[in-house]
Amino acid sequence: MREVYVNIGSVEKAKGLNGVLRKLEGDFDLVQGRATIDAKSFLGILSMDLSKSVKLIIHDSDSVDMTLLEEYMA
Repeated sequence: MREVYVNIGSVEKAKGLNGVLRKLEGDFDLVQGRATIDAKSFLGILSMDLSKSVKLIIHDSDSVDMTLLEEYMA
């Protein structure tokens, strides 16, 4: 498992991050405060405060190419 912080900031970036994660195998969660959202759920991402950094938990980090996520990392 690996944890990184991501900046989403806009609906377009949320759509991009969601698109990248949906193509990858494994489970991804976004955590903000006490809320934990499935990062493969576009509506879930939109329910978060996009103006703040969000923790992305990658449950199967060995199989994920982190360069795909560099654009979103804080």
